[in-house]
Amino acid sequence: MTDTWTDVAFAVWDGAAEERDGMKSVANFIALDIEPEPLGPRGGFPRWPLLAVLGAWVLLAAFVAIDLPRARG
Repeated sequence: MTDTWTDVAFAVWDGAAEERDGMKSVANFIALDIEPEPLGPRGGFPRWPLLAVLGAWVLLAAFVAIDLPRARG
């Protein structure tokens, strides 16, 4: 297996400190280690985000349906 690490640094612009264009704060380099994780028995796509979004839509639709008669009356 090959190495799974690389050096990274981040640059951040702070407008309050009058940093603009190429003027910015730069972090020191740090080592970023990325290890691949094996996929679970069902594959690589988790289903919970989809269920959470669908649940949020159902709750939103229920609140709108409950509030509509009050808004009209």
